[in-house]
Amino acid sequence: MRRTKIVCTIGPASSKRSIMEKMLTAGMDVARLNFSHGTHETHAANIALLRELARKMGKPLALLQDLSGPKIRLGDFPVPIAIKRGQEVGFCSDYAHCADTLNEIMIPLPVPGLISALKVGSQLLIDDGKLAFRVTRIEGEKNSSSRVAWAKCTVSGEIKSRKGVPAPGVAFETQAITEKDLEDLRFGLAQGVDWVAVSYVRKASDMDPIFALMKEVGIVAPVIAKIEKFEAVKNFESILKRVQGIMVARGDLGVETPFDEVPLVQKSIIRQCNRAGKPVITATQMLESMLQNPRPTRAETTDVANAILDGTDAVMLSGETAAGLFPVEAVRTMARIALTSEGALYKMTNYRERLKPTTNVTEAIARATADIAEQINATAILCATANGGTARAVAQFRPDVPILGVTTSEKTYRQLALTWGVVPALIDQVEDTDSMLRLTCEVAEKRKLVKTGDTVVLTAGVPVNSPGTTNLIEVHKIGQSHFPKPTP
Repeated sequence: MRRTKIVCTIGPASSKRSIMEKMLTAGMDVARLNFSHGTHETHAANIALLRELARKMGKPLALLQDLSGPKIRLGDFPVPIAIKRGQEVGFCSDYAHCADTLNEIMIPLPVPGLISALKVGSQLLIDDGKLAFRVTRIEGEKNSSSRVAWAKCTVSGEIKSRKGVPAPGVAFETQAITEKDLEDLRFGLAQGVDWVAVSYVRKASDMDPIFALMKEVGIVAPVIAKIEKFEAVKNFESILKRVQGIMVARGDLGVETPFDEVPLVQKSIIRQCNRAGKPVITATQMLESMLQNPRPTRAETTDVANAILDGTDAVMLSGETAAGLFPVEAVRTMARIALTSEGALYKMTNYRERLKPTTNVTEAIARATADIAEQINATAILCATANGGTARAVAQFRPDVPILGVTTSEKTYRQLALTWGVVPALIDQVEDTDSMLRLTCEVAEKRKLVKTGDTVVLTAGVPVNSPGTTNLIEVHKIGQSHFPKPTP
């Protein structure tokens, strides 16, 4: 059984019913909706179709809304433009000025603050650094809409609309959470998204408007902070305390920080998330070559495997499933690499040695559950959980057996699809502990995780349906009922 979860970005290549169904079959656990692209109408249609297919197939599927944030992007232009090394182009914030300049190549960059902050020598890296420019001259007054930054191409390629434009070392004021983000979040919460990812976080307080809006509308979803800014790396400890999960967004991170430091930053972030018991997603360019090819490179295979051996909860496909030629093959490939890599995880190290001792009751119970399961050679760990806390706590200690997370909450059922090693299961509401534990064992048998005579470790909170009360461990043999059915 594969334990590492797979996040797939939905886009033009994967928005058809048949492709979504095949991706679910291949191993998609989380569908990422990238709000940097698409309209509310297209996202609503994708959400409805994904929910329908997940219900039909009996699969837990989490929906991850990825807010676009204040990313600096190029404007729209009709067709891609091929730029050669040494060629000079102009970047301007005023669309009309760009359109009126017929004899030179002008690229719309609708961010007046950035255009004003650029100086001779400033660097612009387009599309995660696939193209690079060095500013050679400036025309126009500092805060003028007709100001143009002329730059010489140092890395050639094809410029396309809406691509990101990091400018390392160029300081200018940007809004952490944009009005578009809040509008998109309001829409996503109304649609029932299961997780919300916040882009370009610099510090913990950047997310205040996100939590304020959730409080205002009365709908709460767990928040994932995307680590892609140098400031976020410096402020990581406080950011981690504020959110429910982390994404290592290596594309912009690799531009904001020296590329040779990205692997070490990734390992450090994963380790800290593991210790905090919070899910971490490793993202960007994991199987990039599969945009065009049906097989990954050996380097990509190794990259995915190393992230899994580092302890990532999930690995993410971006363009591979959103716009690639082989979206289903990319998911199958990711699942295959994950399954093989996990087999080596326990041979290499005792994972629990990486984690610090705890005085938290839930974590202590979870660690004991994992230890007992290992010592008695249990077949599975069965968690009865109200809000997913028990199952997530057990997963933190990476037991080498399946973790069944049984819940009466549909929201928890879907959210657990992101948690490493957890098989989510949804049951009807129960009122007493015996009924919950009995149903948990029955579900494990139906899912073929266990069979009669197998030994399992049960953990739950008493009383039932009370989040945050994990306080029970029980060793149980399947088929020997200790949980009487309630009298009619």
